[in-house]
Amino acid sequence: MSMERSPIDSKIAQDIGIDLKSLSAQKLEEWQLAEIRKLLAYVGRSRFYRERLAGIDPDSIRTVDDFRKLPLTSESDLAGHENSLLCISPGEVTRMVTVPTTGTTGGSKRLAFTGSDLMRSLKFITVAYTTFMHEGDRMIVMMSGGTQGSIGDVVKHSMDQLGAETCIYGPVSDIRDAYEKVREWKPDVITGIPVQMAALARYCELQARETAEGDGLVQIREVLLSADDVPDAICDRLRRVWGSRVFRHFGMTELCIAGGCECCADMGYHLRHSDHYFEVIDPDEDGYGELAVTTFHHQAMPLLRYRTGDIGRIDRSVCACGSPLPRLIGPRGRISNSIPPVGEDEPRWSSSVFIRDLEEIIFREPAVIDFECERHDREISICLKHFPGDMPDTASVSSKLRGILDKAGISVKVTESEMDCFEKVYNSKKKIVFR
Repeated sequence: MSMERSPIDSKIAQDIGIDLKSLSAQKLEEWQLAEIRKLLAYVGRSRFYRERLAGIDPDSIRTVDDFRKLPLTSESDLAGHENSLLCISPGEVTRMVTVPTTGTTGGSKRLAFTGSDLMRSLKFITVAYTTFMHEGDRMIVMMSGGTQGSIGDVVKHSMDQLGAETCIYGPVSDIRDAYEKVREWKPDVITGIPVQMAALARYCELQARETAEGDGLVQIREVLLSADDVPDAICDRLRRVWGSRVFRHFGMTELCIAGGCECCADMGYHLRHSDHYFEVIDPDEDGYGELAVTTFHHQAMPLLRYRTGDIGRIDRSVCACGSPLPRLIGPRGRISNSIPPVGEDEPRWSSSVFIRDLEEIIFREPAVIDFECERHDREISICLKHFPGDMPDTASVSSKLRGILDKAGISVKVTESEMDCFEKVYNSKKKIVFR
């Protein structure tokens, strides 16, 4: 049985002005370089870029090697400097988003977007959802959706264009209420936050055991996970409990939410190539390194070689779906949210343990629905969260965690505590708290 090609390729071919049969990685790269030259001319409207790129002729960027000689930018350039980065007047900004930086200073960065920036993201999301959504499908969005430009708002507008029915439920707080909503609404698809979906799936599993045979069973055809790292362990849980096909979305605020989406082949993220250029900074022998992104068409605040802080790699092989375009593998996680070996003053991702590495072990334990992680010098303390009466095997989890933390010279202490709901203001980004 042949696999359907990612619909994202058709959009990219249309965007760059060629037919799908002619689409190739080389043609895409040639087109992207031309867009980069246009971008370099455009960002001259910004005081920050005028100073940063002084003396650089946009027409001199003819190859990827030429492009990689341009200076990198980082979140420290964004924090507190949004006015100098703007390429438009403040009155033309449609949406301004404030996001905490990943460093230790506690500062924030502000990202500005126009209506056009939001519309480009919306169009990509609409196409990405056609990987598994069909006219007449019913979907519950268990993510934020109360404001213009929020994830739920963008997804609902996308689904309206597909002729699908959408319920914006919001992030899960009361897990039982979310369960009842799913039972009542019977969605074909759920879009949600990975940890919250893992907890909801466990609740469904426990309810099915307690009710009459088959009465409490919940089946979801597809699930799209977004807003955080998505470990394989959570995907496997949803497949096992709900019988779902699971897809992952990669995005970040800097990209105006949408960055890439998996296809049915589960071989990495098909990227938004006609709006973004991804590269890997200082890759190791396996191709992993820090991801940097350039946003071609953001009108308000374009980003040039912006260091995301995420570790991943670019796969240039042909996908099993038939796409010849580069795909993002990983990402493993944020450099700032990793555990370096004892004795390393500066975290080095190549030898560090990432939160994703911990999640792959922790969420293999069926009873775990969330966890907290703190580092105290040479010890990691992990508290496993579980439903009342549904005890996890802490000894097994501890043993498996030691297998990866011992090599870093770090001991681990595993405890457990009960929970039956998420905080109403829940930070979906799992973090290591350093004490």
